[in-house]
Amino acid sequence: TVIDVQHKARAWNVLGLGAWIIKERRSNIKINY
Repeated sequence: TVIDVQHKARAWNVLGLGAWIIKERRSNIKINY
């Protein structure tokens, strides 16, 4: 259903955002050290 698709898309956005934040933190750590 449409709701299922929206729910999956939202979940993927959360996962993508989490992965992006981890990458940003790792790059910041490399810059700091």
